[in-house]
Amino acid sequence: MIMLPGKPPYSQQGGEDQIENILKMNFSYPLGEKTNKKTPEGPWRYIWSHLPYKIKEAFYKSFRKGEEYSAPGKRLTTADWYDRMEHYLNDALDKMIENDPMSAELFPTRFKRVASLTYISCKLCGKDVVEDMTENGICRDCLSKGEQCHCSRCGKILKYTNRDKYISQEKRHDLCLNCHTYLNQVYSEVYCSECGSLFTITNGEYEFLQQKGFRLPQKCKSCRAASKYAVSHGSSQVAAGGNTEDPDQLITGTGSLISQLLKLSKK
Repeated sequence: MIMLPGKPPYSQQGGEDQIENILKMNFSYPLGEKTNKKTPEGPWRYIWSHLPYKIKEAFYKSFRKGEEYSAPGKRLTTADWYDRMEHYLNDALDKMIENDPMSAELFPTRFKRVASLTYISCKLCGKDVVEDMTENGICRDCLSKGEQCHCSRCGKILKYTNRDKYISQEKRHDLCLNCHTYLNQVYSEVYCSECGSLFTITNGEYEFLQQKGFRLPQKCKSCRAASKYAVSHGSSQVAAGGNTEDPDQLITGTGSLISQLLKLSKK
C-alpha cells in the first residue's frame, strides 16, 4: 500500500532536504510512540496507519537510524520481506478489512479505526471521525476551512471559518482588524456648542460625514437628539394650533424642551 503511490520514504513535513534525510536516516513515519512528528500531511499518514504492525515495524527499524535493522550487516533479507508481505496478504488483510473496510483502500481518507473508540460521520464532509475529535459533530479539518471575503474598506482578504460560523456563531465580518481599530479611534475632540461638554468624533464618523458631504457636528449626541425631539414636537404643536409666537424660545430658551431634556438626562 505505502509503496504504490510513490512517496519517497524520507519525505517529511517542513520540506527538509531529501539527501540530508537519507544520510541521517531520518524516517518520519511513526512506530507506536516513536515519532519525530514530521509525517507528511495528506493521505500518506492515513496509508501508514492502515498497515499491519509487522510491516510498519520492518520499515521503521530498517529506515530509522539506530534501529535494529538499520545497519548494513543487519538488514532484513529478501526472504524476510517476502514472509512479512505474504502474511499481510494472506492472513492480516482480511481481518483488518473486517475491522475497518477502509483498510482495503489504496488511498484511505482517515486513520485506521481503533476498536475502543466511537466514530461518527462529520456533518459537513461526511467522513468517519473519532467522536472525541469533533465539535458539534464537525471534524477539525472542516472547522479550519471556510469562506474568503474582503474587508469593505481596504480590500484585505478575510477568512470566515466554519468554527466561526458553527461553533462561535459569529457573523461574517465586514472589516479587517486593522480597519476596525482605526475607524474606532478618535479623529477629533469638540466642545458642544449647546451644553459645552466635550465629545469625540471617531475616524469612522469622520469618513462617513466626508463621503456624504456633511460638515462635522458642533453638538454632542445628547443635544442633537434633544434638538430633533424639540423640532418634531414643535411641528406637532404648530399642526395642533399651539403657541408658536416664539419658536426660538421653544427650542433654545431656559424653559425650552432642550433644557428640560438635558436636565432629565443628567439626573
